[in-house]
Amino acid sequence: MKRIGVVLGRREATPLEFWVGVEGEGLLRLDDLVVVEGFHPQVGRVRYFGMVDHVAKVHEGEGFDTDTFLAVEGKIPVSLAYVAHVSVTRILPEEFFPPDPGSPVYLAQGEDLELALYYEAMRNQRGSTKLPAAFKKTGRWPTSTWSS
Repeated sequence: MKRIGVVLGRREATPLEFWVGVEGEGLLRLDDLVVVEGFHPQVGRVRYFGMVDHVAKVHEGEGFDTDTFLAVEGKIPVSLAYVAHVSVTRILPEEFFPPDPGSPVYLAQGEDLELALYYEAMRNQRGSTKLPAAFKKTGRWPTSTWSS
């Protein structure tokens, strides 16, 4: 799994929401599902699953809106910050403490994607029937394990 970013420390992280700093050439979009692993000595490993519900890019180093003109002309130094807000949809095990700032953030794939979408709860009494509700942006089902 390739890290897409880290939990930000300048913004508050709670058990129900946190901000991600997207790194390098990384890409997070609205409705992407992510997973973060946390740890606490009294609890052990905890995984946070969530959905991106807000993305933004801003110049860090500007004090006024019109500073953008100066930044574009190279007259003041700025850095581009790409951030995403994540609403937590599931925590395993259900231990409600926040992830640590700096914790790596990954796109949910495979088993993590199925856990994020509660697929195991969609099984009926006869087996593993799943009801597809949407396509991913790629035009494919979120998983290739559909059965009836």
